[in-house]
Amino acid sequence: MDKDSAKVKTLLEQNLNAVQGNIGDTEVISSLDIKNIQSVFIMSSDIDANKKALNFIRKEAPDVQIVARVNSYHEKEEMETAGADLVVLPSNLPVKAIAIAIVQYIEKMKSVKLAQELKKLINTVGEGKLAIIVHDNPDPDAISSAMGLKEIADSVGVKADIIYKGVIGHHENKAFVNLLDIEMDHSKISTLLIIKK
Repeated sequence: MDKDSAKVKTLLEQNLNAVQGNIGDTEVISSLDIKNIQSVFIMSSDIDANKKALNFIRKEAPDVQIVARVNSYHEKEEMETAGADLVVLPSNLPVKAIAIAIVQYIEKMKSVKLAQELKKLINTVGEGKLAIIVHDNPDPDAISSAMGLKEIADSVGVKADIIYKGVIGHHENKAFVNLLDIEMDHSKISTLLIIKK
């Protein structure tokens, strides 16, 4: 969204979604599909408009990630208090360096959110036990992924077993399991398959 019609036209010519309007105009913002947006960058030089946009978006879409621009440290504190996830204060750094840092932050936050959702899902096991079933004849990638998932389950107090079918055949794979003392269960797979039927 931009007030400048020429900028909007250029963006549209590049096959980007663009809307002409003032970021501080909540009627214009409400015409957007905010609830299905993952991240919002509020980057105008009009800090009052940025604040209005932030307050509106945070109310309408509480889970969206918001990156906002300010011109001073005082404004930075205000925007953080209002709910901005990341506040950018223009500096002497090249614009590209700032853009890279923002993108890295967004990617990190996306990973954090996915991890929280995974923990929430694992927590639904409650007092039961999570069965982590790797593919037949598991290789180190499958085993280490299962170990990671088991650690995540442990972190939320859920007990888990790593279960496999077939054999751990290659000498390197056996050494991997033995040296790291990885607990994997071969015997429970038939019980699980019977229950599944």
